[in-house]
Amino acid sequence: MSTVVDVVDTVNGRVTDFTVPLDVSDGDWVVLRISDPSLPNGTPGPAGHPCNDFAVAYTSPWWLRP
Repeated sequence: MSTVVDVVDTVNGRVTDFTVPLDVSDGDWVVLRISDPSLPNGTPGPAGHPCNDFAVAYTSPWWLRP
């Protein structure tokens, strides 16, 4: 099961810096998902999930090492 660690508001055309603490004991990989909260998800996940909106892009996963 995936977990949303943080939700960061951004503005198109501007660089957004943020820090998210990660612990390999919580899982050995992480992915960045960019979405548009103003558009509905065509294939929604569980009700109330914080990322139940329109996905614009995903990064390839980063694998964490202890």
